[in-house]
Amino acid sequence: AGSPPPVSAQAPETVEVTAWRDEKNKRAIVHLVNRTGAGLAQGEGSMMHEVIPVHDLRLFLAAPLAGATARIQPGGGILKSVHESGRMTVFIDRLEIWDVVEISER
Repeated sequence: AGSPPPVSAQAPETVEVTAWRDEKNKRAIVHLVNRTGAGLAQGEGSMMHEVIPVHDLRLFLAAPLAGATARIQPGGGILKSVHESGRMTVFIDRLEIWDVVEISER
């Protein structure tokens, strides 16, 4: 309402994005789930046959979710990020099934 959402993504609609702020540890967590697939689930309890990886995703974060460093978890690799006008953009090259992006203040 009058300003961009605190978190958004440039990704296919089949990618779920859930973000929250962990005040105790001074970080933001963004959980990504890729539901892009072949043989999509048909009905309750059925499973997708094959996940199709997606590429070149971008996360856009506003304060207080924006931070200094973004890491992909598990693994801890540092993700490329840029800061502009109080917002943080995080670049994710490839998402297979799921990843967690941890954004810390340092």
